Amino acid sequence: MAADRLERVFTALLTTAATALALIAVRREFFPGREARSVASEPPTFEAAWKDAVAAGIRVGDSTARATIVVFSDLECPACRAFHQTTRRLLQENAKNVSVVFVHFPLPTHRFAVQAAQAAECASASGRFVNFIDAVYAKQDSLGLKSWGSYAREAGIADTAAIARCASDPAPVKRVEAGRELALRWELLGTPTVIINGLRYTNPPTKDELNRVIRDVLKGGGGVADRDESVPPASKESGVARAQAHPRVVLGDSDIVARNNLRVLFDGIDLSARQEAEAKVIIKRAFREQFAPRSGTVAEQVKRGRDLNVGRDSALKALLTSKSDQALFMRNATAWHEGRVGQSLPKHRRADPKASVPD
Repeated sequence: MAADRLERVFTALLTTAATALALIAVRREFFPGREARSVASEPPTFEAAWKDAVAAGIRVGDSTARATIVVFSDLECPACRAFHQTTRRLLQENAKNVSVVFVHFPLPTHRFAVQAAQAAECASASGRFVNFIDAVYAKQDSLGLKSWGSYAREAGIADTAAIARCASDPAPVKRVEAGRELALRWELLGTPTVIINGLRYTNPPTKDELNRVIRDVLKGGGGVADRDESVPPASKESGVARAQAHPRVVLGDSDIVARNNLRVLFDGIDLSARQEAEAKVIIKRAFREQFAPRSGTVAEQVKRGRDLNVGRDSALKALLTSKSDQALFMRNATAWHEGRVGQSLPKHRRADPKASVPD
């Protein structure tokens, strides 16, 4: 009797589960959701001097295109690789109306980013810039293992030895330095940072969002963010005024960075309100130091960046008392530094969900 009852309950549970799965499948098939985002979208801000970035970068596409997408990018950044694929598809679909400006912003935490940027500049001199960054992004996980000459060969560059020399040359490269200096002056939070006709996005827009803004630009509507007299006043009010109404994200108020760092580094770890507050202070301080102007050779700058990361991770690890939590933290940190953290960021758990956390 009891066995029969148990079997009926078990059958009912299986039926309910199967029905739920079927409903989920139908919903995904006929009512697809919006594209998943790593973090909540921040409203765009207006960058009045956005054309300075155009001058500092390399334009890909028609120089007369009405929509200009400026991308501050790092060739060792996984998110940059993903966004590069998006812009490449966009250019293929809308070559007449859209151009992309690539601005170098090699992050100090990436060991090969500066060398890759320098090699890309030499590839540009050979007329193979796009081919070279395509080759690097395609085999980004081989940076440091694959020679620069091999990347050059795959990009169709005959003088592969010249590209290798460029990558290892300690002398600063004008366009790489110009991009980095502009990014620091504008206090950019990271890569890729995207600006579309002046509207600056903290998080890279999806392809649907890009298409929507481009349509606005082509209509002379809300997406146009330009102070030229040729832009109608109504366009300025609908696009620029709306963007300017939102507070800017600046280096000293790096809450977005702290929030994302906490999500990744403390994934699966219970934090008290005090631990979370202290972690945010450590992360913000390290972030400011990481992007402070520096002098010295590329190798010295990279070493300082890595030392800052090690110091930050050690300070954050010290907040944890459990050895298992400390081990999990180090696994999370290693995965992040190696670029193995996906687009969907996890959430850490707080021991007391009702506790308030001071900023």
